[in-house]
Amino acid sequence: MIEATNDVWTDSVPRNQVAKDRWQTPTFGAQVVEEGLTRFVLWAPGAHRVDVEVEGLPSVTMNQESDGCATADVACGHGACYRYRVFNEG
Repeated sequence: MIEATNDVWTDSVPRNQVAKDRWQTPTFGAQVVEEGLTRFVLWAPGAHRVDVEVEGLPSVTMNQESDGCATADVACGHGACYRYRVFNEG
C-alpha cells in the first residue's frame, strides 16, 4: 500500500528543505490540500477510466483531464492508504 503523506517530497527531501514553489506545484500522486482533503493525480492517457480507492471509503471515479491526467479530490487526510484502479477498453 502507498500512504498519502505530506511530510516529505517524493525524493525524500524533508519538507522544510524543498523550494516553496516546487512544494506548491505537485505533479502526480497524493497531496493533502487542506486538513481532511487530499488531491490524487495519476497520468493515465490511454485509460478508459481511473478510480482511486481509499481504505474505508467508497471508490471514486477520477476526472479525465485533456492532458492525460486523472484527478480527484477525496475527503481523507494524511496517512490514508489508497490504490488506483486503471480500466482499459476491451
